[in-house]
Amino acid sequence: MIKWTVDNDFLHSPAITNRNLFAELLAIQSDEAIVTHYAGLTSEQIDKDFSQIFNIVRDLGIKLEGTGLELGAGVGILSAAVVKQWPNVNQCYAVEIVPKVIELLQQRAVSYIARENADKVVGVLGSFDDMPIQDNFFDFCIEYASLHHSNNLLKTLRETARVLKPGAPMIAIDRAHNDGVSDEQLQFMLDVQYSEEWKRRNGYAKGPLSRAENGEHEIRMREWLTTFATAGFEVVKRIELRPNGLQQLLYKAKPILPFFLRRALDLHPSRVSPEWMEIVWLLGGSCYSQNYLPATKEHTLFIARKCL
Repeated sequence: MIKWTVDNDFLHSPAITNRNLFAELLAIQSDEAIVTHYAGLTSEQIDKDFSQIFNIVRDLGIKLEGTGLELGAGVGILSAAVVKQWPNVNQCYAVEIVPKVIELLQQRAVSYIARENADKVVGVLGSFDDMPIQDNFFDFCIEYASLHHSNNLLKTLRETARVLKPGAPMIAIDRAHNDGVSDEQLQFMLDVQYSEEWKRRNGYAKGPLSRAENGEHEIRMREWLTTFATAGFEVVKRIELRPNGLQQLLYKAKPILPFFLRRALDLHPSRVSPEWMEIVWLLGGSCYSQNYLPATKEHTLFIARKCL
């Protein structure tokens, strides 16, 4: 494991200390349980979902090779999938800021997924906002559900652009809200308090804890795209990853009412109303098959390049 200098105050924030406790809870479980509970995906789902994402990358003529960087790697499932499925990747730096996740979980999860290629993943304890790496060092960058934890997305992406070679690809799989979501609803979502049962189940400390205090941020699509461009990236492809089927259609239909009305009636006020294109796609509308892709979890796929 490589250790970079990390701000000590941040290491003692609730977002980090609680994830340390979560890591200690997971450390006594099986490798499959570590992967499933931390990433929310089984090893089988990781192979399936990331394989179809990598096929999209290949169809664009983009290759992942050389030395890569994973931002906010957690237990390293995406790094592990990359070194397993892209034979020309020599090394992937899996950067994670939660010490216990690196120390107790990451190597086990990576070995479980990547098998004989696990030694290509290098665990790094550090911040993606301040990387002691020379300019233009990495050949590609990947991230899975980590950038929305950044306290300053523009700063993070600028630092990422600095350490990437010109033209290097970036594959970001993250959470993006449609532009119709109001500031009021986004703040409501961040103010939601975790239940004592949820905290107990995940090993978190007792006491009040909001989603904002746990390091969550809610980012709209226009904010993602503007920040990518300002930081020096060109987004060449964007696809919405979504579970599908009748159950998902019913789940998406519930928050169709306006937020102010759902808040007044306490009808799923923290859920974001879907775009009509998504409903049409869930109903089988093939006209939007290029915009949506079936997946286990709901994310947005950004395929970008650092500008030359």
